[in-house]
Amino acid sequence: MEKIKTITSFDLMLKKERIFRTAECYPGMPSYRKAEKIYPEIVQGLRKAVSPCAWIYFGKAHWYCLLTLGREAEPYVVSCAKDTLLKGLLADKAAEELLFSMDEAVAAAVKAECRRREVGIKRRLEAPGQLPWKAQQIILKKIEKNQHTGVTVSDSYVFHPPRSMGYILELTHNQDCFAAVHDCSTCKNEECLRKCGKPPLSEPFVQTAEKPD
Repeated sequence: MEKIKTITSFDLMLKKERIFRTAECYPGMPSYRKAEKIYPEIVQGLRKAVSPCAWIYFGKAHWYCLLTLGREAEPYVVSCAKDTLLKGLLADKAAEELLFSMDEAVAAAVKAECRRREVGIKRRLEAPGQLPWKAQQIILKKIEKNQHTGVTVSDSYVFHPPRSMGYILELTHNQDCFAAVHDCSTCKNEECLRKCGKPPLSEPFVQTAEKPD
């Protein structure tokens, strides 16, 4: 079987409600209607800017995954921020959402490979929760042996382009086990609004003189 799988075809889904929530933009806020007006423009611009690609390296005991939105995603977010703070914030959260959507697509590909190779996924290892940051260099080296990615790692073990992520999947002979998706309960980012059951950082503010949409 092949040593590495490259994925370039993605049907990326953007969930507007989650983007607005992570941006803490709620119905009734003065900025909400402005956000709704510029949101379609941001989505269109971001979809044109990204060039998503992912790689899975199949090792004997571990699989190594690397995902990126490409080099133009971050410059687009920066250009939005130069227009207005609100536009930059929404573009940032939309890009984040695209990467999460991409991760979900990779998980589906991993599941298919598990069936084909008759293995299961015992757990997903990520930095800094379960791995040191240096592990990101290891992930890249494994994949770069077989495929040029255009992704690099800095001296402080940060991926470039910024809209990139990597993780390691630990294999098991139990084919019914599939723990390949991100586990919010193990994430150390306490400010993340994506965490399961995590309340907003601040409650939605609703103006009394204006009905929420």
